[in-house]
Amino acid sequence: MTMTMRYRYLLCIVPPDEVADRIRILQQALVPTTGRFQGLNAPVHITLFLVDMPDEHEAELIALLEQGLAHASAFQLHVHGITHFPDQRTIYADPQEKEAVLKLVTAAAAPVLAHANIADFGVKLADHPHMTIAAGLKPAQFATGWQALHNATFSVVFKVAQVVLMKRELSPTGTYGAMRRFALEGDGNDGGAIA
Repeated sequence: MTMTMRYRYLLCIVPPDEVADRIRILQQALVPTTGRFQGLNAPVHITLFLVDMPDEHEAELIALLEQGLAHASAFQLHVHGITHFPDQRTIYADPQEKEAVLKLVTAAAAPVLAHANIADFGVKLADHPHMTIAAGLKPAQFATGWQALHNATFSVVFKVAQVVLMKRELSPTGTYGAMRRFALEGDGNDGGAIA
C-alpha cells in the first residue's frame, strides 16, 4: 500500500530582498543567545493561507487562485515595529495595512474554499497578518529574544504587486520553493521577480 505524498502550499506576500535581509539580520542576531527556532529556514513572508494536500490538485489550486486574484489590486504596505503574540511564542514585524492584506486573503481564498476537492483538506486562512522573525519559542527563548528586540526599530514600506505560491514536502527536511507568482492589478513593475 502506497501513501500519497502531501505537500504544503503556502500563498504569501514575499517582501523585496532588502526587507527580507533586514529580517534575516534580526534572526541571526538572536540565534547565539536563544538557540535555533522556527522560521530560520523559511522564506521571509506574510502568510495569506496554506493548505496541505497531494500535488494531484495543484493545477486546480493554481486555476482557482488565478480566478480569485484576477481583480485584486496592488497596494503599499508599511511594516512598522516589532511585537509578539499574547502566547509569547512568536515575535514578528507588524504590517500596518492589515485590512488590505485580509482583503487579499478573502479574494484569493473564496474560490478555493468553494471547491470541495481542495477545501476538504482544510485551508488555513491568515487572520492576523504578520512577518515572522522568530516562532515556536519556548518561554526562556522568548524572554531572551524579546529582551534583545523589544527596543529595536523596524520600519519599511514596499509595494505589494504580487503574491507567491510556494510548495514544500510535508517532511522535517522539506524546504519551500516558489512555484508561481500572481501579479496584482496596478503598477506591478516594482513587485520583484521570483526565479
